[in-house]
Amino acid sequence: MTSTHSSPRRRMAPRASPGRWIGLVLAALYLAGDGWLVGSAVHWMSVHDSCTRNPPPDCASTAVWAALTPIGGFFLFAVGLMAVLVLSVGDGPATSLLPGAVVLGGVTCVLLGTLYAIGSPNPWLLGSTALSALLAVGSATLEEPRRRRRALLREQADARAARLAQHGVEVRGTIVDFHGTGNHVNDDPELRVTISFTTARGARHTETFTAVVPVYDPLRRGGTVTVRHDPDDPTVLDVTIDRAAHPEDRVDATVAPDLPSELAQLTALHRSGVLTTSEFEQARSRLLDDPRTTRLP
Repeated sequence: MTSTHSSPRRRMAPRASPGRWIGLVLAALYLAGDGWLVGSAVHWMSVHDSCTRNPPPDCASTAVWAALTPIGGFFLFAVGLMAVLVLSVGDGPATSLLPGAVVLGGVTCVLLGTLYAIGSPNPWLLGSTALSALLAVGSATLEEPRRRRRALLREQADARAARLAQHGVEVRGTIVDFHGTGNHVNDDPELRVTISFTTARGARHTETFTAVVPVYDPLRRGGTVTVRHDPDDPTVLDVTIDRAAHPEDRVDATVAPDLPSELAQLTALHRSGVLTTSEFEQARSRLLDDPRTTRLP
């Protein structure tokens, strides 16, 4: 678990290499050519009306070609869109080229190629092309702020991880309390875990974080954790939960807690100084309010 911590912004890497930009330009030309191919076939069929009007030489074979071309064109269209999507994704938010906007731009290229092949302005086709272009611009406008936020969060997380790896200090901590959030990941419960530890400077610090705990390897109050933290800012930390060494020490977080034993654990933690009075009262109230708690008859 790593808590939120601001760090100076670093110079971000280029969004895309020249090779990716060249690939996108080639993909756009490919899609425009595909649109021209399909538009030419559709235009031919509309002009010659299946060889009954203005029949050209070798009309039958040409008509078969014109009929099959749209089918192949749609297949080539799918291949082209897949290519621009792959080229736009990159390897993370910092190098993403807004896939939604890029795909809509590819559709616009196809429609422009079709318009060029037909030669005459078609209101429906013109409207579709304009709508696709507007959607591409709108998608880029909406996607870019989200991409920047994701890239910044990833950059900050990488900076925190690098700082912890270089300057972090490992200490032992104690699990003070935990309770379910109501969410599950692959049937494993998500818990809000509160830990307490003494920092490298000797100060007592309490931190709460969310963790997914396997149902076969549950937590226990009073259990130990390994905390790697920044000595200058203990809120920047990474927590590794030490699993119980013996199955009999484990207490399943999904099963109703036993009130007397849980209260005894909290009292022992309070008396030993691990819990302050306010932390003890909060954990005790949460335990007493838990509808799953097993009480004495």
